[in-house]
Amino acid sequence: MIRGFTRFKCNECSKKFWGLDVEWRATALTAPLQCPQCKSFHTYPVGILGLGTGKAKLYKEIWESIDEGKKHNT
Repeated sequence: MIRGFTRFKCNECSKKFWGLDVEWRATALTAPLQCPQCKSFHTYPVGILGLGTGKAKLYKEIWESIDEGKKHNT
């Protein structure tokens, strides 16, 4: 489900950018978007929760899932 727009931060190159806020697999989490600068999917929303670097740890499992899916598609 699309919930609007949110600001993202790339965990690889630290670029901040705006993108669609789409739920991740029917959870309250936001699906990572591809970074427009380095093309990594290791991104997370910079939203109002203020978790800072804790968010990167929270999203690590999502990134691993995306990376695993890429391996199977190539």
